[in-house]
Amino acid sequence: MDEIGPELGILNKRLGFGFGPEQLAQIISLVWFPGSNGSYLARVNGSLRNKVGEIQRYLFSKNGGHAPWIPSETLETVKGSEPVIFTESFLKGLAVLHAGGLPIAFVGPWISEPVGESEDGKSNNRVLATELSRFNFRGRSVYLAFDQDQTTNRNLRNAVIRAWILLTVQGAKVYQLSWSGPKGIDDYLAATTGTDREKQKEVLGNLTGAAKLFEDKLRFSG
Repeated sequence: MDEIGPELGILNKRLGFGFGPEQLAQIISLVWFPGSNGSYLARVNGSLRNKVGEIQRYLFSKNGGHAPWIPSETLETVKGSEPVIFTESFLKGLAVLHAGGLPIAFVGPWISEPVGESEDGKSNNRVLATELSRFNFRGRSVYLAFDQDQTTNRNLRNAVIRAWILLTVQGAKVYQLSWSGPKGIDDYLAATTGTDREKQKEVLGNLTGAAKLFEDKLRFSG
């Protein structure tokens, strides 16, 4: 983790939102992730709702981008060939890092650069997120560790297929991590290893060792 979150008293200043005292009191604790563009993100542990009553799981810097979380251990390999693991949610990225992997964790399953509403449905702007442009993916193994409900979650399935296409264009060897039981890789590691870091490394190593190329998984699942 790059930074411990600030006191709640400076939440408004950091994020630029006008929260009142009652809203601040609802936020029990926060985990902060500095983005590569200088913006910040907070994961809310507690109950916080937006103006229309929807639960807010994340808070973003006002007018800031939703940059992926790339820990320093992964950044050190930008020009290398070490395998990296893509996952959704920063807490899952932390779980992968704790298990010895090199994660890149996204706000959701989409790894492409966001486009404006006028570009929806078009293919001209479908490129990797800006934060990934510094990486050398040619010949590098990339493991997709997104949630395991891809067969029932259409948005997730579309996103991982798009990820496979974009990474393949960059020359990466794209693999699909698969496990049974919990949907997320963080819950799977917790359920099978507890807090034993050495066992987590072993389990993650077994997953990557057994991973199939994404196109093979797609062929047999389709």
